[in-house]
Amino acid sequence: MLNIERLNFYQGSDEPHFFHPAVCSTGNQLLMTMQSFNGAGDTYGPIEYAISNDNGKSWSETAMIAPLASREIGDGITEGIADVRPFYHQTTDTVIAIGCNTYYGAVKQIIEDRDFNPAEHRQAPIYAIRYADGSWSERKILNHPFFTECYNWRVASAQLAILPNGEMIIPIYCAPTQAKGADSVITLHCSFDGENITVEKLGKRVDSGDCTSYFVEPSVVYFANKFILTLRTGEERAYMAISDDGLNWNKVSSWHWDDGEPLLTTNTQQHWLQLKDKLYLVYTRSADDNQDVMRWRAPLFMAEVDVDRLVLKRDTEQIALPLVRKNNIAYVMGNFHVSTINSNLAIISDAPLWFRVEKGAVPEEDYIAEYDSFVSLAKINTIN
Repeated sequence: MLNIERLNFYQGSDEPHFFHPAVCSTGNQLLMTMQSFNGAGDTYGPIEYAISNDNGKSWSETAMIAPLASREIGDGITEGIADVRPFYHQTTDTVIAIGCNTYYGAVKQIIEDRDFNPAEHRQAPIYAIRYADGSWSERKILNHPFFTECYNWRVASAQLAILPNGEMIIPIYCAPTQAKGADSVITLHCSFDGENITVEKLGKRVDSGDCTSYFVEPSVVYFANKFILTLRTGEERAYMAISDDGLNWNKVSSWHWDDGEPLLTTNTQQHWLQLKDKLYLVYTRSADDNQDVMRWRAPLFMAEVDVDRLVLKRDTEQIALPLVRKNNIAYVMGNFHVSTINSNLAIISDAPLWFRVEKGAVPEEDYIAEYDSFVSLAKINTIN
């Protein structure tokens, strides 16, 4: 079993309620990106970051990442940046903070792609580079001629596979049409020179196999001489696929336990955790105590992957971050990140969110009347 140390960081009532926390190494410190929750749907403030010099026990005051700031684009519409995740690129001693742009209306609601997405304002991967001296680059966009065929393309809440030579496999999900639920996944083989990410090769669309739903928020890992994708979908399943080169993938199959039973999860991302010579999956699932929790989004579980059979070892399952309630309402999780800091330490970061909904005359008029969140870290290491 693994040793899990949990650290919670609370904000005062007059302070921002942070969401989407994500931790990575900077080589000699830890960096955490996050953004404030605006209290209405998937709407957030600008990207901020904090630094820790004691392996996550305490953190500096947050500061804005200027190149990832929100900006007004006219007609009451704001372009924001969301779903950012940071990655330490050891070859160039830099941090890549990458997510995607999104659009908010005047009343803080997210503007759905099908309602607003003219050609000049498509969603795309946005990133910035933090250099070794602590400064940040200008805003950058990850682009490729293929993307002109897509209605939008996103790197969102993703895990990248950074190879020993510094090259990367980056998973994206894209929509060829404006129709809702049309998203599919491809992967990009990219180079990085410390300034710019360049797409060198474009993979094939991941074959959906028997899955009848969309794929979003993919995460990729390189382990035991193979690439493995794990995929969020709208079904009560999670899916995965394998590849020898990170570009050409077999047909997806759903995650199962080693006893043959399927992993029951729904519409929530999963991520990889590596420690020493073992690979783990972090996920949410149906459990006895969470049937009233939206999408079963608490607790946050983890289990070792049998890499030969590509199944989860049931007897290794542990709770990474527990289910917490206030006034009999659960804090929900699921917008989380996992980062391997070194061979014996990984950190899972999430921001459990509690909210109380006031009902309107019709469901479209329901609104969040009260909300609360806190940043929660699980420091994972092996037991010697």
